[in-house]
This record gives sequence, C-alpha cells and structure tokens, in this order.
Amino acid sequence: MVTVMSADLFEEVLELPDPAAQRRYTRLVGLDHVKDRLGKEAALLLNPKLLRDWSERHHDGRVIAAVVQFEKRPPLIVFAGDVGTGKTTLAESFGDPIARAHRIAVRVMRLSLRTRGTGVVGEMTRLLSARRWWTPATKTRLRRSSPRRPAATTTICCGPACAG
Repeated sequence: MVTVMSADLFEEVLELPDPAAQRRYTRLVGLDHVKDRLGKEAALLLNPKLLRDWSERHHDGRVIAAVVQFEKRPPLIVFAGDVGTGKTTLAESFGDPIARAHRIAVRVMRLSLRTRGTGVVGEMTRLLSARRWWTPATKTRLRRSSPRRPAATTTICCGPACAG
C-alpha cells in the first residue's frame, strides 16, 4: 500500500508488509550478507534493550556512551553505492520480512526528489540536517498513525550525495 505525504521532505510512504515488496525482496540475489546485517540493525532499532543488555553484560553492568547515542539517534538507514546495485529495491523491500517476523507495520518513506539536491558529495547529509526532519513529534505521529505499532525506520536510497 502506498500513501502520499503532504510535507515536502517525503513523497510517499510504503506500508509493509506488502506482497509486492515481499516478491521484490525475494528476487534480490547476491545480497544475503547485506540482508542479514539489515535484519540485525533493524532488530536493534525495534528493541534497543538488546544493545543495552549487551553493554551491561560486557561492560561490568554499565551502559556505554555508544549505546546511549544509538538510542538517541533517528532510525535512519542510508543506502549508498553505484548505480544498479539494488539500493532502491533493497531499501523499499527489506522492511517486509521484518514486518512479517515481528507482526508490526513498517513504513518506508521515500525522499522527495526536491530534497535530494544535485548529487554533490555530502549534499544529502547537509540537506537532511538543515531540515531537522526527525523530532520527538515525528516519532509520536508515526507511531499513532497505524493500528499496529510501526517501526519508524526511514530508508533513503542515494549514491555519492550521501557521503559526508
């Protein structure tokens, strides 16, 4: 299912699980290591307590600063790479197995073409930072907008413009 957002930062939102996304994800071959890593990172975004527990186990009962920073960061996953390597397909579909496994709604938010800029190295990072799109209000709005609790993971596909 696709919904369109009115804000100028994002064009549309893909609602997962979705059979079309499931087919696209399954057809991605040669990316098993990437799919596995994305699944693990998404699990940490869904349940940050896993990382906190790890820190306490391996650091004498303390939660290290990196874990605290991870918990504060926006749930943003950026895909970068050469043209034709599967970034867009992976970004638009990797949430489907997560949604199915955890029985939650997942939203994939497509960045507006107006926001992407001209492709200058580092421009994407600057544009996103300038817009301050991730706020506690955004997180609350995302969670309340679906009867099933969504994983508010935003995926953005890009090439060299993401480097910074």
